[in-house]
Amino acid sequence: ATLTDASLRGANLNHADIAGATLDRADFSKASLRCATITSVRKARKVSFDGADLQGASITDSYFPLASFVDTTLDHLAVEDSRFQRATFQNCSWTNAAFIDSHFQGAQLSGEVLDRTYFDHAQMQRANLEYASLRHGVFDQLQLQFSRADGAQFDNSTLRFADFSNASLVSASFRFAQLHDATFSGAYVTRADFEHAMGLERVVGLDSRAVYRLPKFVDLGLSGSLAVGSRSHSFSHSFSG
Repeated sequence: ATLTDASLRGANLNHADIAGATLDRADFSKASLRCATITSVRKARKVSFDGADLQGASITDSYFPLASFVDTTLDHLAVEDSRFQRATFQNCSWTNAAFIDSHFQGAQLSGEVLDRTYFDHAQMQRANLEYASLRHGVFDQLQLQFSRADGAQFDNSTLRFADFSNASLVSASFRFAQLHDATFSGAYVTRADFEHAMGLERVVGLDSRAVYRLPKFVDLGLSGSLAVGSRSHSFSHSFSG
C-alpha cells in the first residue's frame, strides 16, 4: 500500500496489519494503533505519531527516520531490527517497552522517562538524552558514543558492555547500576555519581578524577583500587571510603 502524505489522524487501527507500506510523511497523530503489527516498512520518513496510542503494538524490520513521537503511548511496544534515526520523542509513555537491535542515532530523547524499559544493543550514537531517566532498565550493549546525556539517570539499570565513548555525562547518575565491561573512553564524567555502582573493576577508560562519587571499596569487595583504562590495569588514583 502507498500512503504517502496520507492523513490517518484519529483513525482506529487497532490490530491492523501494516506490512511493506510506503508511509512517507503519513499522519497517524491521535490514531489508535493498539496491538497493531508493523513489518517491513522501509519508506516512512517524517511520519507523525503525535498523540497516537501504540500500546501493545509491534514494529519489526522497519525504518522511521525523522519521525515525531510527541505525547505518544508506547506502553508494552515491542520493536526489533528497526530504525528511528533523528526521530523526536517527547513526553511519551514507555511502560515495559522493549527494543532489540534498534537504531536511534541522532534521536531527540531529552527529558524522556524510560524507566523499566528493555533496550538490547540499542544504537544511540549522537542522540540527545539530557536529563532523561533510564532507571531500573536493561540497556545491555547500549551504544551511546558521542551522545549528550548530561544529568541523565541510569540508577539501578543493567548496562553491561555499554559504550559511552566520547559521550557527555556531566552530572549523570549511575547509582547501583551494573556496569560490567562498559567503556567510558573519552567520556565527560564531571560530577557524575557512581555511588554503589557494580562492575567498575571491569570498566574501561573512566576518568576517576572527575566523577563526584565512586563506590566504597568494601562495596566492590576490593582490597585495592579500581580498574580503569583497561580491564587488567588498576586505577592510578585511590579513593577513601
